[in-house]
Parts: sequence; structure tokens; C-alpha cells
Amino acid sequence: MAPGEAPARSFVVVVLAVNALSAIVAVAGTKKALSTVDVEDELDAARAAIRRAARQHHRRGGGGEGGDVGSANWLRFYGGEADYDLLSRVYRNPAAFYRSYVEMERRFKVYVYEEGEPPILHEGPCKNIYTIEGRFIEQLELMSPPDDGGGVRTWDPTRAHAFFLLLSVSQMVKFVYRPPSQDRAPLRAIVADYVRVVAARHPFWNRSAGADHFMLSCHDWGPYASRGQPELYTNAIRALCNANTSEGFRPGKDVRRP
Repeated sequence: MAPGEAPARSFVVVVLAVNALSAIVAVAGTKKALSTVDVEDELDAARAAIRRAARQHHRRGGGGEGGDVGSANWLRFYGGEADYDLLSRVYRNPAAFYRSYVEMERRFKVYVYEEGEPPILHEGPCKNIYTIEGRFIEQLELMSPPDDGGGVRTWDPTRAHAFFLLLSVSQMVKFVYRPPSQDRAPLRAIVADYVRVVAARHPFWNRSAGADHFMLSCHDWGPYASRGQPELYTNAIRALCNANTSEGFRPGKDVRRP
């Protein structure tokens, strides 16, 4: 796949997939999935495919045919005339990275909670510097249940690898914050209340202590608002435009958004 031929999905889904899969693997050893479709078995199959690609890549000395990834597809994925030496300096194993992307496209599912009402929940800005919040929410919300089971969104939470918290910090600031008070406590209160409702109505938050849940915020106060719920701040994946570690961004689990 050439760089200009990326699928019509928000790129953040790709990044979140990597983090969410890691998060659910971390809790899988102690928590059994609540599903007739065994999510853990799917993850085992994905990991096995990635390991095969990595091993075959090493056996072939890195270049040429990709074995499990097939006909050097992983090289075309990076742009057709990719420089292998350059790729090997950027990626520890380009073939394994390609296979992980393929497995994500094939398997990764996101469940969108329906709790809450606009404009603070289920809605975001689409025509200003915080547009990524509104566009991401809109893209997931407008997806329809597919007949063939395809697409990243699932309406069956037991099939989900990640759970999206439909919070918009930008909307909170617009409708709740009262300048110039500098009182941001209401933002934390909304976050805490929303997570409390979700945890009370569904078993999934408590199953992983929020580790397979994610939120997205492009407002500078996103990290601050997430502190309203300790497990959200500590365990959940946060896709943030404010990636300042002094304000709580954690590179090991959080995602940087431009």
C-alpha cells in the first residue's frame, strides 16, 4: 500500500489499535473475556502471525520475499521503492510491523458507549483547531452496523478489543467552563460522573480497570480533565494533542495526536 493509498479511516485508529491490543493482553492473564467469541484466542492468533513474519524476515536476511507477509507486500506497504536499509533503522522488524497492521485491519474492533447526551458527549467541534475530536467522534458515530461484520466499530461489546469514551473536553470548556474563573473542577466532575455511569451499567470497565478503554482530546486541558477519574488517568489510553509529560502524558500507554 503506497502512502497516498491509506484506507479512509482516521489514522488514530491504527495507533490506538496497537495500544489497545497491548492493554487487553496485559489483563488477559487474570481476567477471562465475557464473550462467546473468545477475544483472547483472536489475540493469540494475531501474535502468532506477527511472530511468524518476524522469524521468516530474519531467516531471509531482511530483504526479498516476506514469507508469511507474502510477495514482499511489506515493502510495497512502505511505498513501493522503499529503502530496506532505511526501514531497518526505523523499524526493528519492518515485516513484523506490516503483519501487525494487517492483523489490526482484520481483527481490531471498537465498541462505542451510548451513554450520555450532546453537546458534551457524542459531539465535538468540527471547524476549529480542536476538529480532530469532533471528526473522530463523528466518524465512529455515523458508522452503521455492517452486514458482513467488517469495519472497526462493533455493536457487540463482547467482541471489542477497545472501548471508546465519548468525552469531548473542548465541548466541556465551551459549555461548562466559566472564564476567567480558572475553575476547571467541573471538567473533572463530568469525567468522573461519566465513567461512574459506564462502569455501573457495563462490566467492561471494572474488568480491566479501564486499561482497554480510550479517550481523545485535542484541548490543552485534556490531561487535567482525565484526572477526574484515577483509573482513567492511570490505566486508560489517552489520545492527546497535549503530549507534555510534565502534565501527565505517559508515552508507554498514551497516544500523541497532532
